[in-house]
Amino acid sequence: MLVGVSRTTLAMARGGDLPAALAAVGRRATPWRADLAGGLVAAVLAMLLDPAAAIALSAGCVLVYYAVTNVAAMRLSAAQRRWPAWTSYLGCSLCLLLAATLQLLTTVVVLAAAVGITAVIAALRGGSVSGS
Repeated sequence: MLVGVSRTTLAMARGGDLPAALAAVGRRATPWRADLAGGLVAAVLAMLLDPAAAIALSAGCVLVYYAVTNVAAMRLSAAQRRWPAWTSYLGCSLCLLLAATLQLLTTVVVLAAAVGITAVIAALRGGSVSGS
């Protein structure tokens, strides 16, 4: 994930959308400053957020990133397209829908996992989830 973030950061820095210092590449042609910046942001988020929130934030960011990519694809001319235009509209809509419901989905998944783990522990102990 961080590799994709650093490459996007590099491209945006080269395009003037982020500070030019982030466009620096090392002798192995890797965007080391963008890697370092992305790693620092990830470390800070990992310290500030619980794991579920960090994962939800990461997934939400990826979905928004792909929604923006679909918006860019909507602007292509018919000659530049590889896929029909409706796929860009569908992709953008689905990305935004998933991003909007992500926290709810994260909550449902965490609760389902908790219920599942509780059921497995109860079964191993010879009891039931309801306590009877």
